[in-house]
Amino acid sequence: MSSTPQVSERFVPLNKIKRSPQNVRTVPHTTAEIAALAKSIDTEGLLQNFVLETERDEGGKPTGFFLATAGEGRRLAHLLLVKHKKIKKDHPIRSIVDPPNPRAASLAENSHRTDMHPADQFVAFKQLVEDGLTVEEVAARFSVSPLVVARRLKLANVAPMFLDLFRKGKITLQHVMALALTDDHEKQQRVWDLLTKQQRQYPELIRRALTEGEISVKEPLVRFVGVETYMAAGGGVRKDLFADGEEDVGYATDATLLQELAQKKLEKRAAQLRKEGFGWVEIRPALDYSELHRFGRVGTTLREPTAKEAEQLAEIEQAREKIQAERDATEDDERLSDLEEQECALQEKEDAINEGREIPDPAAQAVAGAIVAIGHDGKCRIERGLLKPEDARRIKRGQNAAPADAGAAQGHSVSLMRRLSAHRTLALRATLAQRPDVALLAITHRLMLSTFYRASGYGESTLQIDARELSVLQHAKDLETSKANVAIQSRRDAIEARLPETVEGLFSWLADQPRDEVMALLAFCVSLTVLGVHDREELNAGDALAKALHLNMREWWAPTAEGYFGSLPKERILAAVSAAVDADTAAPLAKLKKGVMAAAAAECVGRTDWLPEPLRTPK
Repeated sequence: MSSTPQVSERFVPLNKIKRSPQNVRTVPHTTAEIAALAKSIDTEGLLQNFVLETERDEGGKPTGFFLATAGEGRRLAHLLLVKHKKIKKDHPIRSIVDPPNPRAASLAENSHRTDMHPADQFVAFKQLVEDGLTVEEVAARFSVSPLVVARRLKLANVAPMFLDLFRKGKITLQHVMALALTDDHEKQQRVWDLLTKQQRQYPELIRRALTEGEISVKEPLVRFVGVETYMAAGGGVRKDLFADGEEDVGYATDATLLQELAQKKLEKRAAQLRKEGFGWVEIRPALDYSELHRFGRVGTTLREPTAKEAEQLAEIEQAREKIQAERDATEDDERLSDLEEQECALQEKEDAINEGREIPDPAAQAVAGAIVAIGHDGKCRIERGLLKPEDARRIKRGQNAAPADAGAAQGHSVSLMRRLSAHRTLALRATLAQRPDVALLAITHRLMLSTFYRASGYGESTLQIDARELSVLQHAKDLETSKANVAIQSRRDAIEARLPETVEGLFSWLADQPRDEVMALLAFCVSLTVLGVHDREELNAGDALAKALHLNMREWWAPTAEGYFGSLPKERILAAVSAAVDADTAAPLAKLKKGVMAAAAAECVGRTDWLPEPLRTPK
């Protein structure tokens, strides 16, 4: 028959206790654990005795000190209290001294321990608060944050039935956290009963069911209105203390109030936009890409350059011609590289000037509107310059479709395109002056555009309705002596020789002319309004007129070295010769200097009917 070993229980001064080599715990306590234990001892006192062994010297004689076989963490916690001057260094410690087997005692204390179930801890925290402790006091006593205490109190408010299921391991802590969204036990039970057995496995479905009809404070709508504004208006917020470890997370419970507040805020911003002169302003709580994609956008156009801009553009063109001339005269690769850099700098300067000339298309701008919505970031989102589908179609009607990539590199430089299109403009004028039938068609078309298609602007016609003769001679040196310009001036001289001397007699003189003569005069005057100078290789308004006139630019223009080939890079010169004649003719030109190559190309191509793409009349 075994007997229970007798142990001695006594109070030992703290400063007489040392760490014991017999303690089975080799992994030391963390600083946070010691701090928490010190707080617990300070508030609750020592709940568990030390287990000490008398220290002896080599001869077996007691040294007066004791070894902490079990209780090293408590020893360190007491020393921390000494440091904080909570206790004295010789504070008496209740201890069991010299048990029969010190190592077995240490192992038993560290092994035979069962942690409290979390559900019991939740309830215990709740009882402490009910006993009169504040959340902050409970947090300080157990070395946790007030948020941790608040969360445990929230979990303690879950219906007892669910806490029992948690204790039995039939639901998880995540289920309890989801149910804790509401303190209403009946609602918890009702939601649980509505879910199927399969659905109950997913805490997120419980959370969603409990908050159905409510809006997360993270949603753009709530962020746009502002939680404080919403709550000041009487709105409620259901807090969620367990969402992603964040403290200020919850659900707005009054969706109707929230939407009313958002609408008022959007209306206020819309009123400001209406003062900006938009044709229409719409309010939408949300605006996704698919909705926005239905609307067109106001395009841009180039306004006429100011006197200063025109001067700068002319200087750039002159500088570009000087660079081209020097490039033709040199074979020095280093110098050619410098010239290329200079030309790039000129192009950048020209692009900057033209960028400053860009303005919204006035006709489209007149019918454009704006949408006010709530962005994904919870801020006010404004989309300006929108065209409703019907407006976009009306504006596009009669226009040629823009190229797929209007900004892509084109085969001809901007300055060369202006020269070519200026030549074509004069050719159109000279040809149209001989075709009263087409002139009548063109001016009728122009008048109908302004009468029936006002929203689409005037870009669909090359005619300027005020009938002023718009000069294009500044775009190239050889325009004044061109065949088309000579024909136009000759026709002008012939008409002026027959006109009355005073403007007062013009109408009577015109009324006396035969109908065919009036039509011929109409054709000439209409022809002078044609303006088709542009700088991009794409379909433009002049194409329709050229097609109606069956314009053949080879009757009016020929590709010369100075007027065309000298402005092309070598590879494009060779490509043009190959297309106009053949590759065998182009091959020997590859070894020539640029200037010589341009002259040779003009001679080869001049014998053909070849035209660069921008001067060809659409079929």
